[in-house]
Amino acid sequence: MGMGTDMNYKCGLSQDDQVVAKEELREDQAIREQTLEQFRQWILKHPSIKKCRTDPVFLLRFLRTKKFSLPMAQEMLERYLTIRQLYPDWFQNLDINDPDIEAILDSGYLVPMPERDEHGRQVLLSCI
Repeated sequence: MGMGTDMNYKCGLSQDDQVVAKEELREDQAIREQTLEQFRQWILKHPSIKKCRTDPVFLLRFLRTKKFSLPMAQEMLERYLTIRQLYPDWFQNLDINDPDIEAILDSGYLVPMPERDEHGRQVLLSCI
């Protein structure tokens, strides 16, 4: 995991997707820039985080998942980094055609649905 710091992020969301992002995630350009910078600074100052990507594409995964709640995104990142440290083999050579990965998908724990939602997004069904 390199320390990516691409500050030249250009939002690739369409106008329609930007409206959805604002309504559902509270994301707009000002919030995105401010929260990304706060997230980066927190990572750089965090005593337990020695190596972590800080590029916008990576950090936005956490921020969007947590609807731009910085404390919740920080907690999620900490858990992610802990899991990566405890189980590094889980993150090596991931291949959808790998028999072990196929077995997990075939077991029904995570099932990609054949149809996309009304916004064109892939839908995954999680069986818990």
